[in-house]
Amino acid sequence: MALHSRREVLDVLFAALSVGSLGCRRGDSIARERVCVHVLDPLGSVPDPLLERRRHATVKSAANRLFELGLPELLLCTTKVRFLEMFPYFWPLTRDEVDRFRRTVTVRFERATLTGPDDVEALVKTLRDHGEGWRVPGMTSAVILTLNDASIGWADAVVAASRDARIEELVVFKDPSVPPYLCDYPALQKGFRRPP
Repeated sequence: MALHSRREVLDVLFAALSVGSLGCRRGDSIARERVCVHVLDPLGSVPDPLLERRRHATVKSAANRLFELGLPELLLCTTKVRFLEMFPYFWPLTRDEVDRFRRTVTVRFERATLTGPDDVEALVKTLRDHGEGWRVPGMTSAVILTLNDASIGWADAVVAASRDARIEELVVFKDPSVPPYLCDYPALQKGFRRPP
């Protein structure tokens, strides 16, 4: 004789299914969000779209954030772990990669929104004023650019500043479904973890 009736078993299964589907629907914001990352050597090959001179960028409110990750549009940092090691694939990002990024970087300069030449000049001034003082032995220097319709207007100036200061890594965060498609260019990373 069965311990539970068919109705009791079905009730338990439906309850488990409901609870499970609620957890799946919410998910992880990093898993839901389409953010890809490109790790470049600024002294080496940089994709052509980042070198094009565009100065028609629109100015946005500093309160706007492109991604739920809360990434600023321009950042100078140092880290003990190279970004190429942190992010071996373009996309998708994992929670572990993002958590490691947040734990290991030391911010040296930040602009929430990159709105024009003053922001790039502030980065150049920070690099120039601190000379080698902000570099720490055993640490990697990186400039991070969150690419969107506005910040792309200043990408060439950010690349030039990174090259002049001999920054070791240039890291670009962007939406992989929006051009320019940086994954079409030679890369240091392994490619996509899974097809986009």
